[in-house]
Amino acid sequence: MKSSLNKASGQNYKLIFPKLPFSSDLEDSSILTLNIHSTVLPSISMTSTQMDWMGAVREIITPPVEFEPWYTQFIVDADFKNWYLLYTWMMLINNNKDHYDQNPRDYCVDAELSIIDNFQNPVMKVNIIDMFPTMLGEITLSHREGETNLESSVNFNYIRYEVDYFKND
Repeated sequence: MKSSLNKASGQNYKLIFPKLPFSSDLEDSSILTLNIHSTVLPSISMTSTQMDWMGAVREIITPPVEFEPWYTQFIVDADFKNWYLLYTWMMLINNNKDHYDQNPRDYCVDAELSIIDNFQNPVMKVNIIDMFPTMLGEITLSHREGETNLESSVNFNYIRYEVDYFKND
């Protein structure tokens, strides 16, 4: 087996939203993609339990596999368009006025996290299935802050993610 000395970098990724549930405008999807500066590949876990079987204790895995929420940080663009798109998405789900219990198919989308190496070769593609926002973070507006960029965060829930791994030879 060949070993690569090319080190993994946390900067070589792109989180892509091919479509949004409330907009058919491709520009809206690219606005969310362009300003993401930090994301995580969430942990997954399985629960195990012990079972007595024929006088012996046996470890068994009990379904389902659990996926942690997807956490993403982004730079708010000058027009607040990316923040507004996430806000609109959340209001589609539940706005405490006239949208309370929507069909999940009406607000879920599939997304893709593409990871590349330092030579721009694809390493992995993570397909996030039925993703929707559950928390839109605060934006601090202040004259005292030294930062020139406004930042916010968003948490997504989803059913699962699937990984396509590309072997580099």
